[in-house]
Amino acid sequence: MPPTWSPKASRCRSNRLFVVEQDGAIKIIKSGRTLPQPFPDIRDRVRSSGERGLLSIAFHTDYASNRRFFVYYTEATGDLVIAEFASSATDPDVADPGSERRLLVIPHRKYGNHNGSSSSSDRTATFI
Repeated sequence: MPPTWSPKASRCRSNRLFVVEQDGAIKIIKSGRTLPQPFPDIRDRVRSSGERGLLSIAFHTDYASNRRFFVYYTEATGDLVIAEFASSATDPDVADPGSERRLLVIPHRKYGNHNGSSSSSDRTATFI
């Protein structure tokens, strides 16, 4: 699956690169090696094809202390979802797919196009 977005996680204070795959997995490249376990794997709730799928990730400005990050994806119905997740307190290379908290759902069932976007954050606000 081709990546849709690959932000360097500077807020993670690590040498990791997070690769967002359209099918719903986020892979970590650490020290030049792709880790075997996705961070997280939400393929069971993502609808991917064309412009649909897991489209973006953004790390909270206080990610190093609160472990929160945000994803933007197309769910099975075709609606667009912006959700918050948390990484594990014991392993920063693992996120809990069960920690999802939906922040915004945008009805978008009729058309499969115009789904693309990116998300990012800075010290003053989080932009999605």
